[in-house]
Amino acid sequence: MVSVSSLVLRIMDTQLRRVIWSLYLEMSDNSADYAQIYTDTLILNGNEAIQSPTMVLNLDEATESQLVRIENVSLIDADQWTNNPFGFNVTLTNGTTEFDVRIDNDVTDIIGQNYPTGTFTITGIGGQFDQNAPFDEGYQLLPRYIEDIDPFVPFVNSYPPRTIGDVKNNDSEGVALAEGDQCTLEGTVYGINLRPSGLQFTIIDENGDGIAVFAGSENFDYTVNEGDEIQIKGTIDQFNGLTEIIPDSIFFLQTGSIQSPTLISSELTENEESAYIEIAEILTLVDPSAWSGDGTTFSVVGTDGSIEYEILIDNDTELSTLIFPGLPLTIRGIGSQRDLEAPFDEGYRIVPNFETDVQFVLNTLVFEDIEVSIYPNPASSYITIDTEEQLESVEIWNNLGQKVLSSVSSKVYIDGLESGIYQLKVTTDRGQSVKSFIKLGN
Repeated sequence: MVSVSSLVLRIMDTQLRRVIWSLYLEMSDNSADYAQIYTDTLILNGNEAIQSPTMVLNLDEATESQLVRIENVSLIDADQWTNNPFGFNVTLTNGTTEFDVRIDNDVTDIIGQNYPTGTFTITGIGGQFDQNAPFDEGYQLLPRYIEDIDPFVPFVNSYPPRTIGDVKNNDSEGVALAEGDQCTLEGTVYGINLRPSGLQFTIIDENGDGIAVFAGSENFDYTVNEGDEIQIKGTIDQFNGLTEIIPDSIFFLQTGSIQSPTLISSELTENEESAYIEIAEILTLVDPSAWSGDGTTFSVVGTDGSIEYEILIDNDTELSTLIFPGLPLTIRGIGSQRDLEAPFDEGYRIVPNFETDVQFVLNTLVFEDIEVSIYPNPASSYITIDTEEQLESVEIWNNLGQKVLSSVSSKVYIDGLESGIYQLKVTTDRGQSVKSFIKLGN
């Protein structure tokens, strides 16, 4: 360490040269072999023009504390441009040599900018950060302000990240507000590919919001697999009221999991579009002959006696060749929409993807109705039967027509049952009644 008094130095500043008088100078490695001066007195002695930077092809000891310039460089890894408020390092290359550049936190007109794209010239003060002897590495370039990167053409994110719930917002006519917007969406794949010549499937995010994915003739090297978590960059579109994303790229992220469907006991609405749902009631077909089972795409209408649900059987599913057995059924699948004109507030339907999405009730329970009510419904641990008649027996049947529980009490514990839809058969001294109820998870 050297101490010097009454020493005159000439140093670079961002706007002018300064002459320093009467200094106490300390030279140290500062843990990086970077010579520094600690001032006791700094006196402005006038302005001088900044010297032109020296063109260099390497950063080394000769460039330390010098104003230098490197031409025709570009950023190697955009992920290094972190905009860390404490400063960050990036690596540039001119195609032959790599250069370390330090973006200091005090260079406030660079911090916060998107990374520079393309090829540019960079100017700055040579520095060094080498913590171990011999101190012959770690040479850096420190730009002083944004003009030192010329031209500075910041990256423009053409596909900004958005949530599925955000892009699904509609106006009063049911038109997607985000139609035409480019964005990045992430979600889990549900169902199968319903378009072998391209792509047609659904992704649903952790909030339960879903959106259709459609590509007419390209698969972007992605094979649809239910449970995949993927990232899609593309454009929001709307077809017959159904909001969808037209991909420009698809990236597999990781293997995820499929959540349980949402039970629906009311008419289908916009809320169910591209959602994984299950109709809470057992349905019968309004026109059983509409179930063609010939391998084509067809629609049928199921009803619980008060609400009608359109069911679309796609020709790419195994259900399209299934012969309809003429039995009541339960159904789950993806909510969809086909409405040919605005306002897009009709044409909601459910699309099963797998044969297991449709369960036929093998034993149909039909009895003389008596006055019976059950509560709570849905229930998780028990249900209570309320009737003015003398109770004789209680039976619980699953959707396969199998009896899973019997009791003679008006309070029936259902802890051991799996979540789902069940039928409750109540027998009294005056007759029988069948009620449906939903078993929730414990």
